[in-house]
Amino acid sequence: MLAKQANLLAKQVNLLAKQVNLLAKQVNLLAKQVNLLAKQVNLLAKQVNLLAKQVNLLAKQVNLLAKQVNLLAKQVNLLAKQVNLLAKQVNLLAKQVNLLAKQVNLLAKQVNLLAKQVNLLAKQLNLLAKQVNLLANTESGLMSNKTW
Repeated sequence: MLAKQANLLAKQVNLLAKQVNLLAKQVNLLAKQVNLLAKQVNLLAKQVNLLAKQVNLLAKQVNLLAKQVNLLAKQVNLLAKQVNLLAKQVNLLAKQVNLLAKQVNLLAKQVNLLAKQVNLLAKQLNLLAKQVNLLANTESGLMSNKTW
């Protein structure tokens, strides 16, 4: 029963690890998008300097892109926190699996010890049976001697 629970827990840990890996890939993709947006902001800033007539329009676009970059940065930070939380949960689950494995091993040792005790008891019962048979044979021999 404990082994099944340990296997189920191990599968859950593996699933969480896959989810963590997927989140990490998403974080990397968002980081690339942030870098791309940052490059776009730099390009827009150069255009603002070159095109004096469109300074106000380009400034508004830069501000909008900056807000998007900040929003994406916040999203990246939030995802990073979630990844860290999932990593902590995976580590906790791994510790629980290890503890469960230790408990299963301890239980196996206890079962082995109990089996040894049962075997010893069986040997003692066999010895007692031999002694009873010997005593019965001795009594039988004494009884047959009395009939003579």
